[in-house]
Amino acid sequence: MKTKAVIAVLGLAGAALALPAVAQVNWSSAYIGGGLGQSKAKDGCTGFSGGSCDDSDTAFKIFGGYQFNRYIAAEIGYTDLGKTKASVGAQSLEVKASAWELSAVGSYPVMDQLSILGRLGAYYGEGKLSSNFGAGGNKKTTNVTFGLGVQYDFTKNFGVRGEWQRYSKIKTRDDTTGIEGESDVDVFGASVLYRFQ
Repeated sequence: MKTKAVIAVLGLAGAALALPAVAQVNWSSAYIGGGLGQSKAKDGCTGFSGGSCDDSDTAFKIFGGYQFNRYIAAEIGYTDLGKTKASVGAQSLEVKASAWELSAVGSYPVMDQLSILGRLGAYYGEGKLSSNFGAGGNKKTTNVTFGLGVQYDFTKNFGVRGEWQRYSKIKTRDDTTGIEGESDVDVFGASVLYRFQ
């Protein structure tokens, strides 16, 4: 009888140790991360017919947050959204954009290590306009950001994300004429995160 009890205990212990590391994660923890992606200004080339315009660029992001449980986290981050470049004849201009953001991130596990993500929050951003013909200025914007993605946790500390995120209506302004423009900016990116466990 004792032998059967010992075998049963050893079997249960072995099964517990064989579980993925993620199953043992304490989801209440702080985390940090960073990532790279491609940004695209949806209306970045409006008004530049007859010229050339590049409305896509490399974006990078750093972030930190707190995971309250497996399903919800609060996150703060900074994203450099890259720039849009346009030219007509000899005239050229450039718009750089960046944003600080605060988001709620919801996650739904579809497997032990894989989750679907949804994001909703607000950003405080800036669009900076410069040119070779005197136009220039900057404009601050506060608006909504949201996104969808997936996260895969390799261990209890280390995970990766793939995500699409939109920054709604980032504005620019030419200080000499007072003319303003705005564009939604989408970022498709990948990031890594480290969870403090």
